[in-house]
Parts: sequence; structure tokens; C-alpha cells
Amino acid sequence: AEYMGTSLKLDVMRALYRRSFPFGEPDTLAEIVFMAFDSDASGSLNLEEYLHAHAMLQGDDPVERMTWMFWLCDEDSDGVIERHELERIVQALFRATFPSGMGAAAADAHAAIYVDDVFGERESLTLPEFVATLSAAPPSDA
Repeated sequence: AEYMGTSLKLDVMRALYRRSFPFGEPDTLAEIVFMAFDSDASGSLNLEEYLHAHAMLQGDDPVERMTWMFWLCDEDSDGVIERHELERIVQALFRATFPSGMGAAAADAHAAIYVDDVFGERESLTLPEFVATLSAAPPSDA
């Protein structure tokens, strides 16, 4: 598949992520990011959606990036993220960045440690709690 005109299809996004993360398994991460920015659910990113995604992913403002991460995680749009919601995103990120030879189980184990560090004893986080937690002390490297 190719980039056609002013829209980007999911298969092209997957191909771009495979080039960006050549040693991992980035398809799930590509799908999550694609779906998050396909605001009109058309199955393709128009130029405006693509530029918004690029700005969010490349932005310099850490609070803005944490806010975007929060909304990406909040699957049910209830204004809080639960462990399983963050874990889904972190697993996809770790699977994309860990060498595939290490296996998904290793990536998932590291994702669980990261999520435990973020949540502590809590079961859910609001946006202010999420930003404060990540701003106060970045979770340990898993």
C-alpha cells in the first residue's frame, strides 16, 4: 500500500512503524495510534488528522504529551484510566521497542512493572493524578 494524496491508510501506518521499530513488533502500537487519530472513523487519516498526530508525538511540552497519553489510554472515555488501559498501551510500546527475539512475554513483564510503578496501590488515575505521578518521579526503567 502507498500513501495516496491527502490520506494515510492503516497498512501504510503499520509499514512506517515497522521501519521506525525494525527490531520489535510495532503493529499493535501503529493500530492504537492510528485509531486514536482517525477522529472521523473513516479508516484513513486525512492531512489534518495526520498533522495533529505528528504534532502530538513530536511535541516538546511534556504536560501536553502526558495529556495526550492519558486520553490515548482512556479507552472508554470516562475521564480516568485504569490499570488495564495503561497496560495495553505500554505493552504495545514495549513490544514495538523490545527486540522480537526477547518475545512478547518479556515485553509484557516489563510493561507490568512500569504500570505498577505508575499506579502504586491505586486502581485508576484521573488526568491530574496521572500528570502529577509522571511529573514527580518517572517510573523506574523496567
